[in-house]
Amino acid sequence: MLLLSLLLRYRGWDVVYLGANVPLSQLESTLEAVKPELVILSAQRLQTAATLAQTAELLHKRRVNSAYGGSIFNLTPGLRQRVYSHFLGESIEDAVTAIGQIMTFKPSVSHIEPVSDVYEQASLNYRVKRNLIELDTMQMLESKKSYFEFLDKTNSRLARDILAALQLGDMNFINPEMKLSQKLISNYGISQNWQTSYFDAYFRAVEKNLNEVGTPIIEWLDRVRSDLQLAQA
Repeated sequence: MLLLSLLLRYRGWDVVYLGANVPLSQLESTLEAVKPELVILSAQRLQTAATLAQTAELLHKRRVNSAYGGSIFNLTPGLRQRVYSHFLGESIEDAVTAIGQIMTFKPSVSHIEPVSDVYEQASLNYRVKRNLIELDTMQMLESKKSYFEFLDKTNSRLARDILAALQLGDMNFINPEMKLSQKLISNYGISQNWQTSYFDAYFRAVEKNLNEVGTPIIEWLDRVRSDLQLAQA
């Protein structure tokens, strides 16, 4: 974002760099103070993409033009259909060109795919039952205590990804993040056998606590554990 800001200034535009992670609660007052013609957003991970989508929706309701980019949208192109904003392209050069076109022609934003009621209900119930799910997972993995120190971090990372995917309307958006998470887990010396046991336990805990209302999560977890079991065979 800093490099993009410098390139835009070089083109003669006034740029105010707000930094990363401006809370939504502060965004309204910031918009009032700055009165921008265009707000540029970026995200590199699924969790920040979900926050970006929320921010873009708020800006759209306030009739403030926005545009966005980031590596997660290059890695998972389907995310672009979930953000009420202008996609800037896959490179800095594309972004500078796109911003010029947006500022000049002010095109309307394409409609996004709405999140289904099934996903919204799954998200609501998962938030309520998350602690129970994690407790049941821990109890099922009790015989593998040697890795308990990593369990909280693994649970937290997975929960954030699940909630982000539910908010964005497709559990498969987690798949690229899963590859990164598996590499991180492997870097700690945790065996693939433990990873397989973990996802099997988490699947059973979600199935127990959410039943049919958790179908999007359950079906995704079932695919993950099946893939891990096949890789181990």
